[in-house]
Amino acid sequence: MTANADKNICPEISDISPLGSGIPTSGGVIEELRSVKVTIGSRLCTNPQIINNGYGFNCSAPAGVSRLQNLIISDGTGKCSAFFPFRYAGPTIEKISRVRVEGGRVSVSGKNFGDSSKGICPIKSLSGLIITDIVVFANGKPCLDVVIEKPHTSISCIFTNGTGTADFYLMVGGQTKYYDFTYDNRIFFNISGHIRNALNNSPLGDSRVTFTLNGQNETTNSTSDGAYSIYLPTGVYNVIVERDGFISVVQSLNITGNVSSGLSDVVMSPVLSSDTYRIVLVWNADPKDLDAHLTLDGCEVNYQNKFCRQANSNATLDIDDQEGHGPETVSVYGA
Repeated sequence: MTANADKNICPEISDISPLGSGIPTSGGVIEELRSVKVTIGSRLCTNPQIINNGYGFNCSAPAGVSRLQNLIISDGTGKCSAFFPFRYAGPTIEKISRVRVEGGRVSVSGKNFGDSSKGICPIKSLSGLIITDIVVFANGKPCLDVVIEKPHTSISCIFTNGTGTADFYLMVGGQTKYYDFTYDNRIFFNISGHIRNALNNSPLGDSRVTFTLNGQNETTNSTSDGAYSIYLPTGVYNVIVERDGFISVVQSLNITGNVSSGLSDVVMSPVLSSDTYRIVLVWNADPKDLDAHLTLDGCEVNYQNKFCRQANSNATLDIDDQEGHGPETVSVYGA
């Protein structure tokens, strides 16, 4: 690479390192000639660092997608500039979540998906299809309602119904990737429940519920009212429920049909200090009421006496549930 901006010689571009196709859609560092200004398309390449004794520099490419565009270097006067063809890296697909025969929303993970499904400059193809940054087909039909779940690495869309093996077609900024997937023809059941706080029985939204069977994970999150729902085939699952600030719950669930309450409901305790203990009692709909009792140095905590204080510790009955399922929660502090 050769140039000398100090002698009013117009810049020349001999190479880009790494090659344009190696820059991920999330952006990255480009080694380029020394100049006053570098743009990719119409966006600046920022944070320049002079290298090679003033004959080159690094700059941070902005996020973008893989459409062919120009990297332009100019001397700042508007009189001298040079350009070099540039393209972001194309998409790669690492995994597609299970696709049921009736279709539904499916997650796709990989790299270089970009950060927008709307398109920087949407155009209309000869067939009338609006081409945006991300175009997705599954089983020969458009995959609908494309959502960027995580910028550049995860998208989801609604697959149509089908059977057997089919193609998944993903185009990001003009570069295409194919992936084979197989529809899952097993019978699925709906598993739904609620996640609640053991201290006050309030709903816990944003809780992560992971079901694991034979090393395969299926995950869903609870909504603001603590409810969650997921479809799973039969099997004995290991279930982990996680939420920031709360103790994770691990349990087993044998799925042989739809489950809508009871076994699928989860009660979570806030994280405890080192001198605190908590006992949480839960049960099924029958009997309607169970009572938790705890004796602390001769003082009994129960539904009639909800607080005990001793020399160095105290205990409280936090919840007295009388409608079935629980929880009844007793906390011991300073133990």
